[in-house]
Amino acid sequence: MAIAPEYFQEARATAPIHLQLRLEKRPDNRDSSAGGKIVRIFRDDAHLLRRGERLFFRISWSDGARRDAARDQTPMPGRQRFALDIAWLEAARFLEAYLAPAWRDGRKDPRGGFEVVRDQVTALRRATTEPVNPADREGYGVFVTDEVLRRADAGGSPPRWRSRWW
Repeated sequence: MAIAPEYFQEARATAPIHLQLRLEKRPDNRDSSAGGKIVRIFRDDAHLLRRGERLFFRISWSDGARRDAARDQTPMPGRQRFALDIAWLEAARFLEAYLAPAWRDGRKDPRGGFEVVRDQVTALRRATTEPVNPADREGYGVFVTDEVLRRADAGGSPPRWRSRWW
């Protein structure tokens, strides 16, 4: 059973934190965390974060091997997840994310930290003044921008000598 798209819209609308950050760390096979320096805060209900602060959190991501392994698993009702393709993350320079304080054993994690709300993370090529994945957007949300998709499909960044001309 799939989760209704409205559930993701509600998750965005009620998330206590919505921000963009410059991507400094991408996930890898040892660690699923991503993060970097906060460049824009759209919402921070408890005033926990500041622009310029570094923030890291776990995200759902996938590469070819992980996708192939997931195909062999039995789908679990109510466990629908969205994962950012590793090629998108490599092509992205920024992330937009909806976050909440991390919980452990039924209460806020005493070590602090944040977790992504319903996989609502968007891979961006550049920071924006308005949200790319706004809370009132219908459905599942935006997970990657066309600009990142084009860069990922092209195989990454242009050679250094070309980057001066574009």
